[in-house]
Parts: sequence; C-alpha cells; structure tokens
Amino acid sequence: MSDQTFNLSKDQPVFDLTKAAPSTTQLLVAGCSWGTKMSSSGVDIDLSVIACDARDNKVEIAYFGNCRKDLLGGALFHFGDDLTGSDAQTDTDNEQVRIHLDKMPANVVALYVMASLYSGSMNQISSCNVCIRDSTNAKVINADMDSLSSRAVMLAKIVRDNNEWKVELIDGGMDTPTASGALPYIKGSKTYIQPGDIPGETEEKKGFFSRMFS
Repeated sequence: MSDQTFNLSKDQPVFDLTKAAPSTTQLLVAGCSWGTKMSSSGVDIDLSVIACDARDNKVEIAYFGNCRKDLLGGALFHFGDDLTGSDAQTDTDNEQVRIHLDKMPANVVALYVMASLYSGSMNQISSCNVCIRDSTNAKVINADMDSLSSRAVMLAKIVRDNNEWKVELIDGGMDTPTASGALPYIKGSKTYIQPGDIPGETEEKKGFFSRMFS
C-alpha cells in the first residue's frame, strides 16, 4: 500500500481499491473519531455501513444496534458504540466497522459509509474525522469534517464492479440521526442536501467534509 492517503475530491470522485493494492484492501476498516470541546458534555456520533443489493435495497446495516455481531457471514462487524467521543482531537477511532470484501455475499454490490449526529450538537465538537483504513491500518480514504449543517453525512460508497471494488465519493448531507433514515436517500426518494441548499451556507463551501477538497 502506498504511504500516501488518497483524498477523494469532486475532481477525483472514484478510487479503485482493487487496482491500487489488492493484497491490502480486501480487509477494510471504516473509522470515525471525534473530539469534544472542554466545556461540552458527551456528543454521540454514530458510524454506520449500509450494505445494499443491485437495486439499492438494504441487505444489512452495521450500526450501534447490532454491535459485536458477525453480519453477512463475517463480512461486516461493528466494534462498539461510543456515546461521548474524546476529550481532545485524536487520531484514534472512537467507532469502527470492519469490512471483509472477500467475504461479501454476491448479492451485496454497494456499501454506504455514513456518520450521523445522534445526540449533542456540532458546536460542541472540536474535531471529527471519518476514514477507511486498509489491512495495514493505513488510511486509504480520509475526510476531516470541520462543519456539519445537516444531521448526517453520507461520505462514500464502496461499489462492486465485476471482480473489482471501487470507492465513490458522495459527500451528501441527510436530515436523519440514524442509518435506517438514510435509506430513502440511497433509494433516491430523498435528495442529498448540499451546502448551498442550507441557509447561511454558500456554494463556495466545497463540501461537508471541506478539508478533503482544499
């Protein structure tokens, strides 16, 4: 694996995991870390991975409600629900979901990675990071979230393309605190919120994970 993290951007919205490093990207870990301001009480951000079929119907969701369970024959595993975050900025993930691409059932063709604010508010957060790590623990995909005007953000989806897996940037806001509430956005019955759609936000703001595009 290259020691250089790939940052998805609007100009480069797709990353081919299989071609980049097939020996290290069959086992991935989605991670979310966040730090709270000293005067703030605990803030609960939830990391979820939603597995879907070719029609974007839900097959399984790895989220706080089924932590520490082997899902889809061990293809997905959520390590646990952090209810408070860290006291300061940290590179250690507060929540993680393990993704075994080589164990993924054939009917799963897309995995959606999202972070949602379950309780508390973004002004209580000093830092927030969502990433995807390979089997060497190197960050393949990295996103610092320095502001969030919607309740949740869909970072990206990991897509099966024949025998290859690719990561596609979504970077769309959602008005939901839960993974199940993201399903209408995945199916297309609700439209992802973009920064320009929100009062007080401008089109110049390049994304919810804005540092990805700087």
